[in-house]
Amino acid sequence: MTESDLATFDKIFEEYCGHVCKYHNSLLARIYGIFTIQKDDMVPVHLILMGNTMKTRYLKRVFDLKGSMVNREVRFAPGEQPKPSCTLKDKNLLSYRNGTDKFINFSSKDIGAIVRQMKKDSEFLQRKNIMDYSLLFAVEYNS
Repeated sequence: MTESDLATFDKIFEEYCGHVCKYHNSLLARIYGIFTIQKDDMVPVHLILMGNTMKTRYLKRVFDLKGSMVNREVRFAPGEQPKPSCTLKDKNLLSYRNGTDKFINFSSKDIGAIVRQMKKDSEFLQRKNIMDYSLLFAVEYNS
């Protein structure tokens, strides 16, 4: 986390907490703490502690989605399959959606709820003049 990121989060901290408490299904990362570590004469480093609900044992795919197609693909050699922990991008998700491995199957109700929450989260970030929004989307095996 940069000094600028830290200053920005410090400014929005109370409203961020209010947002994620009001909207329990918020897709914004749950931030539990920010720690600054400095050793001897080194430049301080800011570390952010965020919640993570991914269960690596059941992980099938991970995507970092930004809603853009510019430089948003991880390329592989023909026939090569990415490791489950490899973070793929927007174009990769589209190729899975259009391929034979159709692992995304949301109900219309769930799609509506996700889109409504993304809209609320995006509006919160817009009010704070924060434009870098990405969604970490993990697909896990579900028996």
